[in-house]
Amino acid sequence: GGELEHTPAGMTTRRPSCYIAAMNAMQYRGYFARVEFDDADRIFVGHLAGIKDMVGFHGTTVGELQQAFRESIEPISPSAREPC
Repeated sequence: GGELEHTPAGMTTRRPSCYIAAMNAMQYRGYFARVEFDDADRIFVGHLAGIKDMVGFHGTTVGELQQAFRESIEPISPSAREPC
């Protein structure tokens, strides 16, 4: 399944129905996060990268996302801060 998508080169590809519209990254105090925009739920979703624990956060605006990212770092235990 999925939606047809036309590329600039004139090719047609099939976009998966679970397609995420955008992907980006954030950095704060030496931590990095992968950020995606979930078009179905209309929210930004982020996950910390490079640590042992799985830590996620989200926001409906860029400001909310940035605040949630900063707040997600505070409770991380020292052992989880080590790179995976």
